[in-house]
Amino acid sequence: MNTEVSKGKDELSEIGAEIKKAMKERGEKKEADVWSGVAEEIKEIEWPAFNKVLATTGVVLGVIAGSSVVLLTVNAVLAELSDRVFAGRGVQDFFG
Repeated sequence: MNTEVSKGKDELSEIGAEIKKAMKERGEKKEADVWSGVAEEIKEIEWPAFNKVLATTGVVLGVIAGSSVVLLTVNAVLAELSDRVFAGRGVQDFFG
């Protein structure tokens, strides 16, 4: 039984040594291959058609413009309402 444990430990240490060697080689290659890897990944990206990009951009800008108009309108209405309700009154008038 003791020999079985010894064999198991030897196998594990060999596997560990192989893993360390592979990781070391990978680390050395990794530094050199960073930019080539980036280039490969960029080639694999499925870029959308230019017309689709323009359409999506138009939708986004339209939603932003529409939201701005709505929010500015609500702000103007609330500011006018506030001016009419609190005309000539300061904070001291409410708490004094």
